[in-house]
Amino acid sequence: MKIKGEITDGRVWVDGKELFAGRSLDVLRHNPDGFMWGYEGSGPAQLALALLLLVTGNKTALEHYQEFKREFVSKWKDDFEVEVDIIAWLDKRCPVKTFYVTFGQVHVHKINGKTFDKDCVARIKARDMGEAHDMAMALFNGVFCFVNEEPHLEFYPRGIIDAA
Repeated sequence: MKIKGEITDGRVWVDGKELFAGRSLDVLRHNPDGFMWGYEGSGPAQLALALLLLVTGNKTALEHYQEFKREFVSKWKDDFEVEVDIIAWLDKRCPVKTFYVTFGQVHVHKINGKTFDKDCVARIKARDMGEAHDMAMALFNGVFCFVNEEPHLEFYPRGIIDAA
């Protein structure tokens, strides 16, 4: 991820797209004035949380944003431009796990030539249940029954199908 910041107005861009504080403020309100960097205060905490929320769910982001702030955000000075592999950084701290998504009687989805319906279980990879739920919401447009850690295959004659 290419991250760029301008100190005069606290604006940040990730891969050329401006990053706004809205979602991170909804999760945890450190600094309602937005982002900052170069020290270990509330503005850098808000930025660290926002950056992690780009690639993971709320639970994982909340568990690791302070460490990310100390390791990265607190060291960025004035106007900056850095390349950070946040996913690789997270992989060292919390590995990806497998989750299973089930569907209701009338839910049918076609994704990349695969059909997902009441007779199968979709397998997805995520760091925690919240991230798995967010991923299922995005993949299946909010139309599914449950996200589980175990597939309970006795109810699904078509078995497991990889969703992503």
